[in-house]
Amino acid sequence: MPIGPKIPQRLKTRICQLFLDMRANDAKTNAHMIGEAIRDEEHRRDPELPDGWPSDSAVRKILAPLRNPEANKSVDDDDRPWSLAALAFCDIPPDAVPEITKNWAMRIIYRTNHPLTIRQAKWIAKLRHFDFAIRGGDLYMAANHYASDEFLRTALGKEYPSTRDEACLEWSQDLNVLAHTDIDPDDFFRAFDNIHANTPPNVRERQRQEFEIQFGLREDPEDGR
Repeated sequence: MPIGPKIPQRLKTRICQLFLDMRANDAKTNAHMIGEAIRDEEHRRDPELPDGWPSDSAVRKILAPLRNPEANKSVDDDDRPWSLAALAFCDIPPDAVPEITKNWAMRIIYRTNHPLTIRQAKWIAKLRHFDFAIRGGDLYMAANHYASDEFLRTALGKEYPSTRDEACLEWSQDLNVLAHTDIDPDDFFRAFDNIHANTPPNVRERQRQEFEIQFGLREDPEDGR
């Protein structure tokens, strides 16, 4: 019998994202390597999770569609490297080009083997009006999350959420974007509490504390180190 709680969709998506990221650096990446990485990540997030969860066999099953040679191919042309020449066929607003170009340059400088993709550039264009300069935000990280989610949704044949419970998984990520608007902190945390109403209390409290640090309502314990 399976040990531990049912693996939520959030974690299944994270396992797939981690596999794609690690495989880009090491073609020999396997389910055991992903299992070790995700267990370490999840147990730091929630120390009360049982040891060995999620298991390698569960991770292997989740990754099966991506490990299929056909599934490993790009879903479509949006996963090709970005360049300004792509403007010839990409419907991207001209005023988004400077921000995209800046992010493209940072990838070329610091992640030579992982250049900006057309899909990521499109998401940068969509999210560029959020002020990610405040509270230490990062436009690329947000755009990369939604680009990866789009890629995996297509590759794994996932449907867009159709119920509130399913949408809560998406809303949880949207809170990271909402935190970079001029929303009143009281309103933000009311939304947070409603979205995380069914999240385990210990996990919810840690996430809330992270946002409180972002909003300057709590001191960052790492600042004193």
